[in-house]
Amino acid sequence: MHSFEVVAREWFVKNKPVWTKKHAQTIISRLENNIFPWLGKTEVFDISAPMLLETLRRIEDRGAIETAHRVKQICGQIFRYAIATGKAERDPTADLKGALPPTRAKSMATITDPKKIGDHGLRVYFTTMDTLIKKLKEGSSRQKAYLNSSLVVVDEVGYLPVTPQEAHLFFQFISYRYERSSTIITSNKSFGDWQELFGDPVIATAILDRLLHHCKVVNIKGHSYRLREHSISKQIFKEQEQKQQADQTILQSQ
Repeated sequence: MHSFEVVAREWFVKNKPVWTKKHAQTIISRLENNIFPWLGKTEVFDISAPMLLETLRRIEDRGAIETAHRVKQICGQIFRYAIATGKAERDPTADLKGALPPTRAKSMATITDPKKIGDHGLRVYFTTMDTLIKKLKEGSSRQKAYLNSSLVVVDEVGYLPVTPQEAHLFFQFISYRYERSSTIITSNKSFGDWQELFGDPVIATAILDRLLHHCKVVNIKGHSYRLREHSISKQIFKEQEQKQQADQTILQSQ
């Protein structure tokens, strides 16, 4: 029997190790209070979009619009887990886009402090590419923080050469986290240079395929943050400004 509650609790147990205690308690409380009493005993295979929407409307009727949206997201993750494990064929939350009223927009500062990110229920792990490769070579334990943290930031990708073995290890790292958790990559290399970086167009394409599927690319232009107050950096900036102005003058004269 694959009731929604059985599948949801199985999904919860699988993911609990990567969550903070507070976040895990929030997840299970939302399910126990809002979903299990009405859909818990229903076969996950039989739950339709209208059935789920009717349950979410109960939350909406309490005026808890944001909670309704968050519960819908949780249910979507559970249904996708059910599909992956052969217990369901589709995710009904995909049919509920626009069915709930939008949440009220909030203006707030971007969270940049890792500690504050952790306070929001996320376990954050920061590493450089070189350090990550060394750790990947040490062993393949699935309990490693760099595999299971909610957010992993890999800095300095492309600064040092990568061997074929290291390229395969990095692919396995990306593949393991793909559609499981969030990963931020910082690099001084454009995507067109990744084939050369990893020495194998197949591996490079496979890595980029997984990274770019759900990602947002931020192209940062400008001068080094570390050298922003350095006289050399200021001189370079001044020279580049003068060159840009000269180029614009040439274009205007043409």
